[in-house]
Amino acid sequence: MLWDNYFNEMTNYATKKVLTKKPSNGQTWAQRLAGADVMTKYHVYCILEALRLEWGLLSRMESEAFISK
Repeated sequence: MLWDNYFNEMTNYATKKVLTKKPSNGQTWAQRLAGADVMTKYHVYCILEALRLEWGLLSRMESEAFISK
């Protein structure tokens, strides 16, 4: 449960950061790219999963969460 909440918060935080970032043209990514507001959260989730599963990043907290149960 702790890991799920942490993972969801990380996904939401990164999604918000990406959508509100203003590139050199002054528009946010949500304004610049059609569908960015819909697909960004899914892409962020996939990147975090890849970091966790394929490269072993974030796994220390995950293992600590399972040990504390």
